[in-house]
Amino acid sequence: MAMGSGYCPRCGNAVSPGQPFCAKCGQAIVVSQPHAAPPAPAAPPPPPAAPPPAPVWSAPPQAAEPQAPEPQQAPQQPFPQQQPWQGYAAPAAPARARVNPALIVAGAVVIVALIVAVGFVAMNSSSSSGPVPGSYALDPTSLNCASPGPVTVKVTLPATVQGSDMVTSRFDGSDWGQAVKVSDFFTVQSDGTWLHEDTPSNLSACQGPSGTLTKGTHKLQVVDSQGKVLAEVSFTVTP
Repeated sequence: MAMGSGYCPRCGNAVSPGQPFCAKCGQAIVVSQPHAAPPAPAAPPPPPAAPPPAPVWSAPPQAAEPQAPEPQQAPQQPFPQQQPWQGYAAPAAPARARVNPALIVAGAVVIVALIVAVGFVAMNSSSSSGPVPGSYALDPTSLNCASPGPVTVKVTLPATVQGSDMVTSRFDGSDWGQAVKVSDFFTVQSDGTWLHEDTPSNLSACQGPSGTLTKGTHKLQVVDSQGKVLAEVSFTVTP
């Protein structure tokens, strides 16, 4: 404990500085020590070390581009020496193609077949088309099979027909009976035409080449030996 100076705290006697006890009462004199100076503030910590610099990456060196070799010029060839003109050569004659005889025969057969077909079509068209030169009259033109009656037929052939010609009757496109000579069934007229009149019992009985006539429209024709229509008429049948 440090000694002080001043007065005795017990008896009040004056005490010299540095006197440890009171001279009067023997009280120990306590002298307060001066306050110690506050410690100096601690030095601030050193600043942190700067981070090492980031590495700098450099681009890899580019490979040198290969240089194209310089083109080499081909050695010039000497111009060929011009030959003296020998005149124009005649062009070679083309080789003649061989013709197969079988093809010729086949072509001829095809042509003949075409001619025959055209003639056949022309004959049929001439026999079925164009105006009919003669006439065919039927009275009555409507037959009632429920009450059949007499039927009158009148056929006139053109003057171009000869008495020796053969003609045939047709019913709905099919031959009805056999061919007959014109002079046997027709009578020549003053103008050269040929006339036939009749009252056929089969038509009066409503009968045709295949039996009883069916209901509907039918056609009667007279054709020559070539199939040409010389006269025709249409009529109807009712039940």
